[in-house]
Amino acid sequence: MLTVSRISRLAALGRFDHLLDELIRNGRPLPLAARARLAEGRSAALTAVSLGAQRALELAYAPDSTLTGLLQQLVDLTAVTLRDAEALPAADRPGPVALATAARALCDLLNTGEARGWALVRGELGDRARDTLAGVAYALFVTQAGRAARFPREAGLVGDGLDSALVLWQLGGDDRLADRLNPPLEISRLAEAADRAGLWRQPDCAAVLALVGRPLVGVGGAGVPARAA
Repeated sequence: MLTVSRISRLAALGRFDHLLDELIRNGRPLPLAARARLAEGRSAALTAVSLGAQRALELAYAPDSTLTGLLQQLVDLTAVTLRDAEALPAADRPGPVALATAARALCDLLNTGEARGWALVRGELGDRARDTLAGVAYALFVTQAGRAARFPREAGLVGDGLDSALVLWQLGGDDRLADRLNPPLEISRLAEAADRAGLWRQPDCAAVLALVGRPLVGVGGAGVPARAA
């Protein structure tokens, strides 16, 4: 059974591949191609810790020291990743999937903490989470705008088809997530671009999009059924 303690321990030990495998078996049922994309290059650590924090927040009843340690690792790792990315060539910077998983985890931290009245979101950790989320939001905004500038016919996408499907899985199912992103990632534009690109008909992308928590309707009226993420 996957517990908050196990998620936190695997993250602290840097066993990111192992953590990803356990998360996929316990509530994140992704196809193999999507699993491989999550573990690519420099993004693997951030993706694993972000998805782990999301799952831990679902499982936790209160912010004990184990959960708080994991959330601190999430904020620290995201902040360091953003800082270090400035000195890297564009090809080596964290991709949109890693950014989206971090954004979702930070939003979940703030939304869950505020809904449950957790003091940690009113303290230093909450302040740092908000500041870090602003940096992630800007990076996602630049990614989407940059792709539109380079490939006008793909305006709205944030990468290739699988990248875009994974970002929709992470950020397309709950309006509260989009409301926290400033500058905003244009989710409706991303969904429309995904529809135009026919992602619903590509098996790996369709399997990911089926995990979105509500229908996403594109310009052609096609969508995916709501299903718990």
